[in-house]
Order: sequence, then structure tokens, then C-alpha cells
Amino acid sequence: QYTTPKKWHEEITPVLTSSQALRMSSHIDRAIEYIKTEYASPIRRREIAQFAGIQPEYLSDLFRQQLGISVTAYINKIRLLESLKLLREPNLSIEDIAFRTGFYDAVHYSKVFQKQYGVRPSVYRAQYLTEQKQGEDTDADNEI
Repeated sequence: QYTTPKKWHEEITPVLTSSQALRMSSHIDRAIEYIKTEYASPIRRREIAQFAGIQPEYLSDLFRQQLGISVTAYINKIRLLESLKLLREPNLSIEDIAFRTGFYDAVHYSKVFQKQYGVRPSVYRAQYLTEQKQGEDTDADNEI
């Protein structure tokens, strides 16, 4: 578990965005392409495998071998990364963010988020907005 969402984002983003650097198979590259495009929709392993041109069981094996995580865990990581961006928008509800990032409800989203980051999405948002406000106040003080 990472100490903050920002720390997790800094460490995991290169892994998630640089499949070529890891010399992954073309099947995994295609599966990742599909997940990154379709993360907001319900995604089934069978659909990803079909897009990648392999059997679902082989897809699962490749994910474990080449990424060290399950297909579901990878999908959740992509969804969580996208949700971090949306949490910075104060006008979006947690429920809206959950649906926009492919979680089936806000409760499930909050549980997955809290398991990964150690805080609920609403707490992360409040911390982020507080930091932003403090930064604005500091900027305003410097202008005086």
C-alpha cells in the first residue's frame, strides 16, 4: 500500500503507460489498448482476450507473467488513475466519478479506492482541494 495517491500515481504510471519498455507481448499491448479505451464500460476478460486474439485463460497467464497482476487488478488501476483526475473536479459527485470510471456503484468504488490509497475518495478530494486553496492563498499573499 502506498502512503498517498500521488506517490502511487508517480510509481505506477510509468509501468502502466510504458508497455514497450517492459517488452511485453503484442497480445498484452493490445489488451492494454482495449482496457485504456474501454475502462469506463463494463469489461469482461473474454472481450479483452478476443480483442487481443487469445484465449481468456492465456490472457490471465500473460498478465500475471508480464505485469505481475491480474487482469482485474490492472483494470482497477486504470480506473483509479482516471478517478484521481476526476476527483479534482469539485462539481462531480463521487457517484458520478464511480460511473464515469467504470465502477458499478459508488460504494464499490470507495472500497477499491480506500484499499489502494488508505483513504476514501471524499477524503482525498477534500485534501486535494485544501492543498489547492492553500496554494492560492500563498500566491495571493505573494502578490501583496
